[in-house]
Amino acid sequence: MKKPQLPAEEAQRLEALESLGVLYSPSEERFDRITKLACKVFDVPIALVSLVAGECQWFKSSQGISAAETPREVSFCGHAILSDDALVVPDASVDQRFADNPLVTGPPGIRFYAGHPIEYQGRKLGTLCLIDDQPRSFSMSDREDLKSLTLWVQNEISVTALSQSQLELLKELGAAKRQNMLDPVTKTWNQAGLDELLFKEFSRTRREQASASIMLIVVDNFGQINQSTDHGSVDLVLMEVAHRVRAAIRPQDVLGRSSEDEFLTYLGDCFINGAAGIGQRVLARITEEPVKAGSYSGEVTISIGIGSAANAEDIDLESLVSLAEEALAAAKDEGGNCVRLRSATALA
Repeated sequence: MKKPQLPAEEAQRLEALESLGVLYSPSEERFDRITKLACKVFDVPIALVSLVAGECQWFKSSQGISAAETPREVSFCGHAILSDDALVVPDASVDQRFADNPLVTGPPGIRFYAGHPIEYQGRKLGTLCLIDDQPRSFSMSDREDLKSLTLWVQNEISVTALSQSQLELLKELGAAKRQNMLDPVTKTWNQAGLDELLFKEFSRTRREQASASIMLIVVDNFGQINQSTDHGSVDLVLMEVAHRVRAAIRPQDVLGRSSEDEFLTYLGDCFINGAAGIGQRVLARITEEPVKAGSYSGEVTISIGIGSAANAEDIDLESLVSLAEEALAAAKDEGGNCVRLRSATALA
């Protein structure tokens, strides 16, 4: 196996990557949209926005694979960032650089790889890459299409859509600390990240005397999914649920995984009617089509509970969470697959 060399200006490249705060940041729907489209356009099972850090490659967005990162020394993307053009490997099993690579000889069994470098201010941060477990060709037209999608990724990297509190937290913390605040499966905030962000977001909402809502989402049939399929496929199901939730909420909303089968979303400047609309959109997005993830193929249903306050000054954060928990309990009591609401001023 040939390990990737370091770029000539590696220190400056890593500095640029860290300055953006995207490494070990939560997944965002705007990047998921690109990787999902890449899977469809090129008919591949795996597509990644891969950021090449000092010791690993970390996936800002991923489709078809549950791993959050892999060591840089075995990464294909570590090779791809050494060129201005796409790196295409038609069949890794017969390529001397990769034939004995553990990502080829073991899961995910890479045969085909195509990765185009993602640039920011002249530095190559990583790649938009395509992976298949079958050998295949890649035409010049395919290369142009991959380049076009990569330019889309680059444009998204140059702007931000996260809330101010999330941006502040990302800038305050180094990459290692950010890593400890992300759920590695869904790439949403974990409980530690939520604890930090809910306090920041709610404090900001109170200062602005704005409305606030918290939405709790539980996978109704998680136990059944967990028993009927392998662990890797369960992770892929949870990834898909997170993808669909992100596609239905607003870009600035905070999304985290609060337990094994539960997600929490903070909706700032959003009272009960607006929150109800978002909740119904999430429900529809989850249930509109079956989930196909690894060895699992079937329906996923959810229960949603929303607690809401017209003015955040009139309630504390713990009480707002309690309202959401009451609403979630009501949704479960009614058999799930529904949205129920509780507000600080009225019950609905």
